[in-house]
Amino acid sequence: MQQYRMNLGEEKTAKKAAKKARSKKAIKAAKPKSKLNVKSIETVAEPVQQPLTTVGTTLKEAREARSMSLTHAAAALNMRLDYLKAIEKDNYKDLPCSYLTGFVRTYATLLQLDGEVLIDRLQAGGEIGIVTY
Repeated sequence: MQQYRMNLGEEKTAKKAAKKARSKKAIKAAKPKSKLNVKSIETVAEPVQQPLTTVGTTLKEAREARSMSLTHAAAALNMRLDYLKAIEKDNYKDLPCSYLTGFVRTYATLLQLDGEVLIDRLQAGGEIGIVTY
C-alpha cells in the first residue's frame, strides 16, 4: 500500500514537471527566434513640421505689412486697444469669450484676410479651448 502511494506521489510530480515543460515550450515558441542587432538598425528622422504661425501672429504681420499702427486699427474697428493687443499676443483669456470669433473675423476683414480661415485655425489648434471662465 505504501508503495502505491509513492508511485501516486511520483506520478503527480511527473505531471507537474510535464506541465512546466509545456509552458516553457510555449513561452519559447512565442519569443522570436532571431535576435535583432540594434546597432545595425538605422533610425531615420522624419522632418518635423514647423507649426503654422498663430492667429495672433498672422494678424500682427498683416497689420505691419500694411504699415498700420495698432491704435489706427483699434480706431477703425471701434474696438478697445487692449483687445487687439490680446488678440495679437494670443492671450484670449483677456477677451470676452463670446466675442472672440467676432473680433478675429472683423480684424481679419480690416486687414483683407479671410476671417473664416483664421477662425478655423483657432478651433483646430485648440486655441479657443484655452479660454475658461
